[in-house]
Amino acid sequence: MLSNTECGKWNELISPAYSPDSAHFYDKVYFLGKDLFKAWPFEYRQVDPIIPSKPSKKPSKNYVWFKSNGELADDLSLHQELLAYASDYLMLNTILRPHGLVFWDKSLRLASLDHALWLHRPFQVDQWLLYELESTVAFGSRGFCRGNVYNLQGDLVASTSQECLIRD
Repeated sequence: MLSNTECGKWNELISPAYSPDSAHFYDKVYFLGKDLFKAWPFEYRQVDPIIPSKPSKKPSKNYVWFKSNGELADDLSLHQELLAYASDYLMLNTILRPHGLVFWDKSLRLASLDHALWLHRPFQVDQWLLYELESTVAFGSRGFCRGNVYNLQGDLVASTSQECLIRD
């Protein structure tokens, strides 16, 4: 569980209210249009997103708020399955952050080699969750990322890890 200081800091500095929603961010920055995200099953709000048109090196730590787009049945198995899907989305991007690279770079060949998820306590994926991601190593065409998922109360609800292949 996070300390009160950490929870207070997160609520003040990087709450979902202060992070741009995906549809707004991609419409304004990439000019892709908000329609791209209407059918997307999750809303992701990156705290410090990389702008692909102007990539720059960023810290190896990444914070992302996310939740499902819409209410879900009160079925723990459904929420766990959807977390498995949602938690895979930004791990590869986090590995690329310290190198100033972006997922959309056509010169890169990227693949997830594995993705692991540990569930620690019940949660609801239709409520805001904070995903704390960290790239710990990228070397020899491989990268590794681990993550922690917290509920709004600061409780650790899940942990993740992923190894990726990265070639140019």
